[in-house]
Amino acid sequence: MEKRYHTGTFLVNKDSVVVSVNPYICHLTNKLESDIMLQPFEKLFCSDEDSLLHATGKHIPVFFEKSRIIIAEEEFLLYIVWNEDLEIENHPIYRTITDHTNDMISIIDSSTRIFFSSPSHQTYLDQSPSLFDKKSFLDFIHEDDYPVIAHIINGVFEKNEKHTLNFRIKGSGDYIVVKGSFNPVIGKNNEVQYVVIVMRDIHIQNKDVENVVEREQRFKSLFDQNPDFVFSLDLDFCFTDINDAMLDATGFTRNEIMDRPFSTLITPDYFSKTVVSLLEVKNGIRKTYDTVMIKKQGNPIFVSLSLFPIFVHNKLVGIHGIAKDISKKKEYEKRIYQLAYTDTLTNLPNRAKFQKEIINIYRKVKEENKKFALLFFDIDNFKDVNDSLGHFAGDTLLKSTATRIKSLLPNHCHLFRMSGDEFTVIIEKFHRKNELTEIAKIILEGFKMTFEVEEHEILISSSIGIATYPEDTNNTDDLVRYADSAMYFSKKRGKNFYSFFNETMIKKQSEQFHLNGSLRKAIDNDEFRLHYQPIIDAHTGTVTSAEALIRWYSPEQGIISPGIFIPLAEVSGFIHSLGTWVIQEACRQLKEWISKGYQVVPISINVSGKQFDRQDVYRTIQRNLKKFGLDPKLLIIEVTETVAMKKKQNVLNVLDKLKTLGCGLAIDDFGSGYSSLSYLKDFPVNRLKMDKSFTDSILTDDKMKQVVQIIIDLGHVLDLEVIAEGVETEDELKILKSIGTDGIQGFFFSKPLPSEEFETTYFKK
Repeated sequence: MEKRYHTGTFLVNKDSVVVSVNPYICHLTNKLESDIMLQPFEKLFCSDEDSLLHATGKHIPVFFEKSRIIIAEEEFLLYIVWNEDLEIENHPIYRTITDHTNDMISIIDSSTRIFFSSPSHQTYLDQSPSLFDKKSFLDFIHEDDYPVIAHIINGVFEKNEKHTLNFRIKGSGDYIVVKGSFNPVIGKNNEVQYVVIVMRDIHIQNKDVENVVEREQRFKSLFDQNPDFVFSLDLDFCFTDINDAMLDATGFTRNEIMDRPFSTLITPDYFSKTVVSLLEVKNGIRKTYDTVMIKKQGNPIFVSLSLFPIFVHNKLVGIHGIAKDISKKKEYEKRIYQLAYTDTLTNLPNRAKFQKEIINIYRKVKEENKKFALLFFDIDNFKDVNDSLGHFAGDTLLKSTATRIKSLLPNHCHLFRMSGDEFTVIIEKFHRKNELTEIAKIILEGFKMTFEVEEHEILISSSIGIATYPEDTNNTDDLVRYADSAMYFSKKRGKNFYSFFNETMIKKQSEQFHLNGSLRKAIDNDEFRLHYQPIIDAHTGTVTSAEALIRWYSPEQGIISPGIFIPLAEVSGFIHSLGTWVIQEACRQLKEWISKGYQVVPISINVSGKQFDRQDVYRTIQRNLKKFGLDPKLLIIEVTETVAMKKKQNVLNVLDKLKTLGCGLAIDDFGSGYSSLSYLKDFPVNRLKMDKSFTDSILTDDKMKQVVQIIIDLGHVLDLEVIAEGVETEDELKILKSIGTDGIQGFFFSKPLPSEEFETTYFKK
């Protein structure tokens, strides 16, 4: 049966608690992952015996490697553990080694511990192979050969090099001289995992001068010609030797650096760590870590540094060091960090950096019992810039915004770009809310200056929301959500404003969320109805048409105003389904009335600007007219003045087709937006509906009466039927009739009525 080496890993935090473990550890210990996770390290691993603690209490001997790693700026210990699950004697390679070679073979890991010795050790060293198990290979090397062998082993593991040389190894009595080859074994991670040492007895006397000289020459070549920085230190940590590669890289001459303390070549940030590491090496512990050395000119060099002790006759005589230049690697890591945490458009810290930073600041102020605030802002009507000038112009505006706002903010404010036109500012350690108000005002003032974008002078504004810790919440996710809610509240107040979060905002947001969920089910549940309000001929008093107005009868909340659910439908995208339902229901109702023999009047329906964006509203109207067999003249399509102007080309494309089809067309709420008659000639409409605000003021404001007169006269010049909306009193009716209004709509005649009531009130067979 074959021997297999399995690898287990577990991660220990700075509090000596196990925070990660792989399945093989669970297999070895016969424990569940939940029995190991978040438990003290001592309950899993016995450092004194290099063994795992089994669920039964027994010790499981293992080989292991330990290294320090950094994850999200926090230090952990990573243990890599392996053991033999079947006897090596059963492996076919064992029989080959036993039967066919006279050489001694040892296999060591990176700590130089032996985990396999061939049977031939008994023949040449007169010692059982088991005596070598788990001991350091260097323990059996002659003290004069120790530095060279230690250096060779280090080179094999570090650089995947193969070496052959003569050295002395201890038997049961005296040392014997062997010719040894050091062969790397590559593991799964493409790094050297083990070294196989093959040794052959060559019967050379211990004091063979020729081989001593050869050994020294080999070591000298390895030292001098190594492309890495190789050096030796005395026990006072001063240089005793240094290779040319290190001299060339640092710019020092040999005379300038000899006898100089090693720590003088280390940057101040790493000085204390270097001193501690040198003291540990002096106690016989090998150290490897990244540090920063200083060139003669003062420039830094990032290096991976290995330090290990030099023993002669079992006595520490100095320290060897090997440093590998990793400056390019550090530059690459820095670039990766920038890509991960920097917005490439504005060069501001991005959302990922924001999420990392807000948690760090939260922990800091919580520990210090301080406060901090989050300010969330975006650019009002930013989409209009993209739509009118293009996305390149939008990007230019975002970059200019980032540069300007960053230059205006105080030092304790940290600016981030979240996404699109959304930005956040983390404000550390404020004392009073008026400080936050001042910062919000700084941002609003920054937007009052124009931005130059592609030879255009653009004047924009911003809406701002502010939430605070711990007053509003002690949770960072809620803090972001609350600041965002406050920003949208500022938009509802008219934009170019700042708002502090309060509980009513989140309550309204929650209500809207639940309302949005109910809205999507309302069509399937048959909760919508159309009510019909008559439009009266101002002179004859007869009904000339009617406007279909949607109503929502919610079984949970009763009748819900269109002023609440229509904006919600537009934001959520549900307006398309809702608009299609209105068209279909109006056509169905007309068909039903015709089937009953009534003399019907045209029905007008409102079409949302969102429906014009999709350009399928024409096909929807055409399909339903055909489905119910209706004359297109029975359907009047109303579009608001604001939508007509903002989406002029989209609206024109649809209205031209509808006019050709034969539908009536109307501009609704005229006077609420652009209030310009000049654009009406561009639209193929035949009806103009004046906004209710004109009717409300006509009794008390003579100038308004004159404005209405002008609108009616010019409307007639353009051959438009002019309808007055919102007529509620007889006096309003008299004035509107006297100045030539064609049609009247309002509560004076009738409120919007359910279809059954409208039918019985206004239709005759």
